Amino acid sequence: IVSLLACRNKKGEFLLYKRKRQPFLGLIGYPDGKIHLGEKIADAAKRELKEKTGLSAVLKHQGDTYITTFQKGELISHVFCHVFLGKTPKGRLKKNSEIGECFWSKVEDIKPKNYIPGFSEIHKILKQNTPQRFFKEFTFGY
Repeated sequence: IVSLLACRNKKGEFLLYKRKRQPFLGLIGYPDGKIHLGEKIADAAKRELKEKTGLSAVLKHQGDTYITTFQKGELISHVFCHVFLGKTPKGRLKKNSEIGECFWSKVEDIKPKNYIPGFSEIHKILKQNTPQRFFKEFTFGY
């Protein structure tokens, strides 16, 4: 179970994260992080945003997803994501860590083949700006 952190700046760019570990080594998506035992969901999202990116923001829980990914018929990942949206984050961006690289970009500037499975689908939902929370389940195989 993770917090998935979609943050947008004043330029309309999103905070993206290029993974430096498996699964999905070298692929790009939103920063995310595990919820610790006993931790409240919103507290985990704030903590993960600060730890992974060095930033803070007002985060709104937009919805949830369950993403299952297979590679050559073998399960490589299944994750339940609490999806948060943050606007105009503050602080100094921590661009590089041992687990990933953070950067600002328009999503359209990234080639879809470089996306983490589920990223494109979640991004489309967030762009709709619907006031209701959502739940979507996705299964991918490659």
